[in-house]
Amino acid sequence: MVAGTDNADAARKFLEYLATDEAQSVFPAATFEYPVVAGVKWSPLQQQWGTFKADPISLTRLGELNADAIRCFNLAGWE
Repeated sequence: MVAGTDNADAARKFLEYLATDEAQSVFPAATFEYPVVAGVKWSPLQQQWGTFKADPISLTRLGELNADAIRCFNLAGWE
């Protein structure tokens, strides 16, 4: 949540809703993401994928390398 929001109560309620079993059953089914709440049943497609394996790569490091990656894409003509 952004610190300067004019709608802190609504933002908090939305974040709380996203953590409910209901939202975690609907949202991942629509986005093909794993639910983040333990015990929420995975969609049949997700069950076919098997257990979730967290990537050990640091998202901070990926952010640090982003500008270099974009330069490489541009040099290669990748669109």
